[in-house]
Amino acid sequence: MAYGVHATLYITALTYLWSRRAQDWRWIVYASLVFAVASFGVGNAMQFSEMTYVDAACVEGSKLEGPGAYAALNGGVHPVTISRTAFALGCWLQDGLLLYRVWFIFDRSYIAV
Repeated sequence: MAYGVHATLYITALTYLWSRRAQDWRWIVYASLVFAVASFGVGNAMQFSEMTYVDAACVEGSKLEGPGAYAALNGGVHPVTISRTAFALGCWLQDGLLLYRVWFIFDRSYIAV
């Protein structure tokens, strides 16, 4: 559900920016990069959810049982690591945009940032 909202907002922003692409090409690149990183993170998180709830619903040979046991025992597999890295990179990109906005609002003063 949340990914659908994210995709809708990206398409809406891209439609607006595309009509002004001569002057806003940097924002098109930025929005596309943020969307790609977020999509990569969500895709890997969904893959780990599939691994947890479908592929390995029962964990044998452990005191723990069920999907929670699988998630606890396999928290460092590639989809988890990749999704966490993608989400961290996305947060850095979004924080950079906020810093840019503060810098711009305060008359391009680096002291404000």
